[in-house]
Amino acid sequence: MKNKVGTAILMSALGAMGSAASAYAQVAQQLPPVPGQGQPGAAAQQAGQTDPATAAAQTVTPAGQAANLTTNLPEAVLTQSAQFGSQQGTIEESWIINPSLTVMETYTDDVDLDEAFAQSDFVTTTTLGLQVITDGPRFDLNLDYALNHLFYPGLDGDKDEFRHNLQANSSSEVVRDLFYFDAAAGINQQFIDRRGAFTSVAVARTNNRSTLTIVDLNPYLLNRINGNFATMRTGYNYSYVDSSQNITLDGIDLGGGSTQFHEGSIIFDSGTRFTKTTWNWENIFQTQRRTNAEDLDVYSSIVTAEYQYIREVAFIGSIGYMKRIGDQFAQNFDGIVWRVGGRLTPGPRTIVEGTYGKDFFGNTWDFNGSYRITPNLLFTARYNDQYQTFAENALQNFQDGVIQQQFVSGQFSRFKEYTAGIEGTRGRSTITITVARRTTESNNVDTNFTRDSVGIGWTRRLSPRLTLNLVANVMEDDFVGAIQTDRFINLEGRLDYALSANLTAAIEYIHTNREQALFNFVPRGSNYVSVSIGYVF
Repeated sequence: MKNKVGTAILMSALGAMGSAASAYAQVAQQLPPVPGQGQPGAAAQQAGQTDPATAAAQTVTPAGQAANLTTNLPEAVLTQSAQFGSQQGTIEESWIINPSLTVMETYTDDVDLDEAFAQSDFVTTTTLGLQVITDGPRFDLNLDYALNHLFYPGLDGDKDEFRHNLQANSSSEVVRDLFYFDAAAGINQQFIDRRGAFTSVAVARTNNRSTLTIVDLNPYLLNRINGNFATMRTGYNYSYVDSSQNITLDGIDLGGGSTQFHEGSIIFDSGTRFTKTTWNWENIFQTQRRTNAEDLDVYSSIVTAEYQYIREVAFIGSIGYMKRIGDQFAQNFDGIVWRVGGRLTPGPRTIVEGTYGKDFFGNTWDFNGSYRITPNLLFTARYNDQYQTFAENALQNFQDGVIQQQFVSGQFSRFKEYTAGIEGTRGRSTITITVARRTTESNNVDTNFTRDSVGIGWTRRLSPRLTLNLVANVMEDDFVGAIQTDRFINLEGRLDYALSANLTAAIEYIHTNREQALFNFVPRGSNYVSVSIGYVF
């Protein structure tokens, strides 16, 4: 019943996007395909099949995964024009509509990760994809959907598996300069328990994988106050996050289930009258209703301001009131929250920003910095501290446009994450190096761990038609009370070749290895060799 409700909500969100689009599009005109070349690996990551090692290191993973392998393939463009009754005349709206088909054949010596010993199989993955992009004067839509069918001929029992991957968002100006409606929806796969089986390859089967569905609907009104003094945004936000499976390795239900968010808000933003000082005042009431009955109500009223003292220095601060009423003692809070800090921009190549303050879970600090070493080489560093549920974390990442593997849990957890990386380009090559440390703490001590990871990715365009991708990731997790660390290694190599403007082929090899002795799995290496071909109609 829960899945039916989730499907109905998702279809309603997509229907809202589609109805707004059809209201604007009136005349269709087909144009010849536009030649181009893309990287299917990047498309798979955008479709929501990001592996834990890659997500921890934040590097681009070639697509040894049953995701949308055709998102960035050469585009077949369909342009539509829409006429709007206005004194300015006719405004044209451009549409990109890319139906696609990809077939991938994978040989692996370890098809089912839940089995005590590895077994080989040939896995056929068929992906039907659809990409729709439009950027109009009053309606924007970016939709990327893939239906994946995986066939396992060598397995006993059920040999077929369907997986959906979706990333869609739209914004509409329903009433000019007054009423707006934003909508977003996403589907991807996430692993449930870090102690259970996991991998960087989607064709590998495991019961430790869950389908995550997210819907986000946001109607709101915008009003100007006293001309250019401020704007007032009054809105309602409904969000739905569902994980279809949440039973952990040891049989404990951590409460993944589903969460519904209802939020009402009145937000004031400073207008163009303010130059050196900008400010924001948020008044929000949010309820979280979860299937495990651990509900939460949050009231907050917070003022944030930024003062540009000189070109190189800006001061940042916030203060406000928050009240949290939850079913768990750790969630409850009633008091003042605040932050102070600043941003330094000593030169055109350097930006450093940090704040320190009190949140409802204690004193915290955050940091973001970047330094452009050369015009083509960028160094970044970041620290972030948050206390939230898996549903809150997944929703926030989704709203920020980030698809990152998290392990499903309904518990409130504190995440502390340090990351640093270098990204550079030289000629036809791009290289990315990232190191990260993340600490996860919750009431369930058995699931608390610290993760250290290193990722390296190298992309080289060997010719106008041929692209090489190489990726290496190492992820080491140290669980509380464990006698040894849990190490996961992922090595990938991929070649993409554009046979024509609409046809792309790829060959890929992936090796994974997991070394651990805590969770009764036999340490073993796994190999995957894939050949795929994709066509955009």
